Formats: sequence, structure tokens, C-alpha cells
Amino acid sequence: MRVVAPTDWRLNIHAVFSNEATQQELSDFKSNLTVALINQPLSDECLIKLARNNLNDDILKKHGKNRQDITLNDSHAFEAGAECAEITQESFKKAIQNFPKGQAIPFVPWETYNGLADADWANHYAYVRDFMTSTPIFESRREETVAAFNGVKHPKNFKWLDPFQSALNNKPHLAVSGSDAHRYVGVQGDNEKRGYGDFPSGKCTWIKADPTFQGLLQAMKEPAKRSFIGEMPHKTKEVLENKTFFIDKLEITKKSGSQLSEEWLSNTTIQINPDLVAVIGNKGSGKSALADILALLGNTKQHSHFSFLKKERFRGRNGDPAKHFIGKLSWASGAISEISLSENPAAESVELVRYIPQGLFEGLCNDHASGKTDTFEKSCAP
Repeated sequence: MRVVAPTDWRLNIHAVFSNEATQQELSDFKSNLTVALINQPLSDECLIKLARNNLNDDILKKHGKNRQDITLNDSHAFEAGAECAEITQESFKKAIQNFPKGQAIPFVPWETYNGLADADWANHYAYVRDFMTSTPIFESRREETVAAFNGVKHPKNFKWLDPFQSALNNKPHLAVSGSDAHRYVGVQGDNEKRGYGDFPSGKCTWIKADPTFQGLLQAMKEPAKRSFIGEMPHKTKEVLENKTFFIDKLEITKKSGSQLSEEWLSNTTIQINPDLVAVIGNKGSGKSALADILALLGNTKQHSHFSFLKKERFRGRNGDPAKHFIGKLSWASGAISEISLSENPAAESVELVRYIPQGLFEGLCNDHASGKTDTFEKSCAP
């Protein structure tokens, strides 16, 4: 939608809603918006009235409409009103504020079409500053501007980054880039006839979060770490070029024909994020089990130091219950590692995972501190 702006330009503004928002809440949001010129709540009838009574022929012609069609046909009038209507700034802010907390997010174009950067700051500083401080997401495609919104220095923004961030109340903001698609299937090579999935100059937006509204909220809190605008994030490219080094997922299933009544780890599937650096959880929540099983499937040579997969625990004296379960490790390359949780890797197998068990680490450090051995130094040598 367009919000009323100073006469020398027009400002497009958008809103994203949580999928938890009800139809009634969306209807209330719409009715809280006020259409300029006629000063009435936004509705289908209001837009038809706007087109028939308040839009002159020059404006209609600019949008490819004519007076006769609008007078005789409600759908033509509604379409014209929807294309030309402008919402008052005050009503938009009120509608956002009145929406259930955290379920509606406004975002504004910056240097893209009808963006805030087109404003004359000298004459409209208060207007621009108000949107900059009240809008959490901005649309931008320039690398230096995206970095500035994220609060990150760039060779092309370091001279104006501080005042820019000051205008944002020194709070990083999420930057996104849309395709502005006008058709389902685009025309290859024609930037003006982009389809869904086509982005100007490859400037598509990547968000590292769950693909949910809550994931978007998380990206807004730390945009520099969770967003990227371009053809492909660096980490994604690294994974694609080095698939044999990255684990895709871990699966654990009960062996076919097993008579074990307990489910234990059966039907466990864990997707492994390529940026995973730590596993956090309470005592007994399965951290050691996860580490041991990943190491086992990665052909570790340190299986004698397992803390979960040992006879005193999951493997038992007769291999129970571990012998009833199969572990499967899928790599980004498509390769599969599979073994019973009661077995150890073959001595000749290639070690795919570097594993330093807690017991081994403590022993090395204690012996080093007491001077009993220099194994710690040797293990750290290149």
C-alpha cells in the first residue's frame, strides 16, 4: 500500500502478518486504515467511491483506466481505487499498534521503488526519521546499505554509518530484497517481466532461521548473523563445494524383527545444521549419546572412551539394548554411514569424524598438569 507522503514523492509500505492472526484481526487491521482524500476507513466500497468521486481523468489515464468503465463497472472502480489509494501515516501506525503484539511487522522500501531514500531529508527529516525508528525491516539491494542497516561497517558506508545508525536509534535492522514479480513465470533475460523466483541481479534474500513467522522475528534480532542478500550465502556455497565434509542428518531405527519392547532411540531423526557448534541441554538429556553415536558412525578411533555406548550403560554386558538399534549418518554428498550401536568401527575404516571424548580430554589434561605424560603436547602437534 502507499502511505501519504510529501508531494514530491510517494512511499510504498508493506506489512507481514503471523499465520496465527485470525481473519477478524486482519479485517480489524484493514478497517483501522484511513484512506486519504475521503478520510474514510479502508473497505471495498470506500475504494470504489474514491475511484468514482475523487480521482481525476489524468490519474485514471496514468493507470490505464477510463472514466466510463469505472462509472459502469464496480470491479473496474475497485481496481482503480486500489491502485491509487493512499493511506494516512497516522492510521497505518495505529493499525499496527492495535494488532495483537508481535503478530504484525511493517517494512518499507529504502532505495527501491517508491522508497524512503527518495525523500528530501532537509525538508522532510521528521517524516523520514519517524519511519526509520518505527519500522523494523527495510528493502534494499545495495551491499553497503544492507550492511548499514545491519550495523556493519563496509568500505562504502564507513563515512556515514554512524549517523545512519543514529537515525535508527543505534539498533540493527533487517534488510530484505524482493523480486517484485508481476507474473508466475518470468521471461528469461527481461528484468521488467520477472516471475516468482526471479530476482534483480541475483539479489535474493536468505534467512537463516526456521521458515516461520517466529523465525523472521529471530532474524530481526540479529540480522547480520541471520540474513544475506545475494545469489548464495558463503556458507551454503562452502557446503555445496565440500559436501563430503558436512553431515546432513542422523537417524536411529530399531532393527527389523527386534523383540525389544522399549522404544528408546527408535525413529529418531536429527537434521544437522552445517553451522552447528554446540549442543546444550540438562544432565541426562542425551548430549553424550548424540556425541558418541555421531563419533561411532564417523569411524572414530576413540571408541574405548565412549561414555554412553559402553557396557556399563547402553551396550550392557550382553549388548542390550544397543544391539537392537541401527545408526545411520547421511552426508551432504549423499554418502551413507550405517552401523549397529552395539558394534565398533572396523580397525581399517577411515576416520570421518574427529572425536575428543570428555574422559580422554580430562585424562590428558590431568596427566599433563601432573607431569606424568607429554601425550597432550603430542596430540596437539601439527
